[in-house]
Amino acid sequence: MRDISPAARAYIAMGYLLFFLLINLVGTGVEMKPVVLDQKLILIFKVVQVLAVMLFFILPSIAFSLLFSNERFNYLRLNINPGIIALVLVFLIMLCALPIIAWTEQLNHKMVLPEALSGLENWMKSSEAYLKQVTDAFMKDMNGGDLALNLFVIAFMAAISEEFLFRGVVQRSIIDHTRNIHFGIWVTAILFSAIHMQFYGFLPRMLLGAMLGYMYVWSGSLWLSIWAHFVNNGTAVVLIYLEQQGTIATGETGEAEEVGSSLALVSAALVAGLLYALYRFEKKRRERLAPNASEAPQ
Repeated sequence: MRDISPAARAYIAMGYLLFFLLINLVGTGVEMKPVVLDQKLILIFKVVQVLAVMLFFILPSIAFSLLFSNERFNYLRLNINPGIIALVLVFLIMLCALPIIAWTEQLNHKMVLPEALSGLENWMKSSEAYLKQVTDAFMKDMNGGDLALNLFVIAFMAAISEEFLFRGVVQRSIIDHTRNIHFGIWVTAILFSAIHMQFYGFLPRMLLGAMLGYMYVWSGSLWLSIWAHFVNNGTAVVLIYLEQQGTIATGETGEAEEVGSSLALVSAALVAGLLYALYRFEKKRRERLAPNASEAPQ
């Protein structure tokens, strides 16, 4: 298929994403009751999740790049490899971001809707409780094999599939159409957070999506945002595993302690500094490689 206009690509990408969001809204509109998840059912859930992200995220992203762009598979910017320094910087960024992400999640959980929206709030809470139940079941009593499987399902497959669709297709198509990098990044970050259907984690997930978006734009490589996404999800899985093994403690109640504002400010400052270092490094790298290297998606 011949190359189509940036506007047409943006409308197709947004149309697909909004259609998928509508399906999610319909699916969560039904009453969600607690279910008993035994080990066999949990394994089935994990297999279904892998198949679902392949069917609804990875394959549509590949089809989009092959059908609607002359760049073919290179449209996803998988042909550009990030440098070792960039990978290390991103690893440090994601670790340093843990406190500020946790702090924004605390703020999000304190959100109270007006009395007129109590029905919506109750639905949001039931949806959140159901999704938390499934997540807790995935993580319960992990051994070495469970850890490896969860890293594959929750960290690797989620990173690959979500970055293919959100940063590789949606964000790039919006930026190509509007010629506005910041607009494309933040609109995509909002949609990225919304589609997870976890309303009390909306703010931290939106900020995470924005960070991933800037990493992708600055480097021109989808692999860098995939790596950041993997580190974020994988760190959460590994921390839970270490807590279950007694290597680390989260508090007497088994819940993580609240993050204070001072620690959150330090975390934010470190993340800002490391992000700036990443931006400068990638800018110099592109200048050094130009004009032979592919430019970052603009």
